[in-house]
Amino acid sequence: NRSHAEVLLLYPRSKVHEGDVAAVDAFKKFARKLLDEHVLFDILPDDRLTSAKQAEYLQVLDATKPIELKSIQSSTFKAPATVRVSANRPASGIEIDLHFVNYNREEPKAKRSAGGGIKDEKPIAVEGVTVDFVLPKGAKVAKVRLLTPENAEAVVVEHTIKDGRVQFAVPKFLVYAVARVELEK
Repeated sequence: NRSHAEVLLLYPRSKVHEGDVAAVDAFKKFARKLLDEHVLFDILPDDRLTSAKQAEYLQVLDATKPIELKSIQSSTFKAPATVRVSANRPASGIEIDLHFVNYNREEPKAKRSAGGGIKDEKPIAVEGVTVDFVLPKGAKVAKVRLLTPENAEAVVVEHTIKDGRVQFAVPKFLVYAVARVELEK
């Protein structure tokens, strides 16, 4: 498997080597913002960036400089901030998997308590998640299937294709779901 990120966030390792640990705080804040906004991103140390690597992404962000997400034609996901999104391409290359992890749960009654393990886990299902995913150039979607631990079988999800993007709604899920965008060979 390999990542299918659209944005690259540079970790300020060169600044850390210079003793500038404040750069790490800026990096963490911006990484959190990208997670909350459901941006598909990778992280790479700034001293490992090559022009070939840079060309793989729609945008490269340096957390040590004022950052503004360009109005790039990136994928968009409408979901609560408790949901995290990532994407990968299996080695076969005939699909793209969109991963959704829902961290919403009923919190333990005692403050600052992690609870008593799995017996106290009380996840709250999420619904209303929508996807507007940018397809690779020339890719054609055969179907979209959703897999969750709650269902023994994958569910085929209705989707539309518009301007090189696949759009669909993710059915209600509890903690984890994978939307498998299957591509035509």
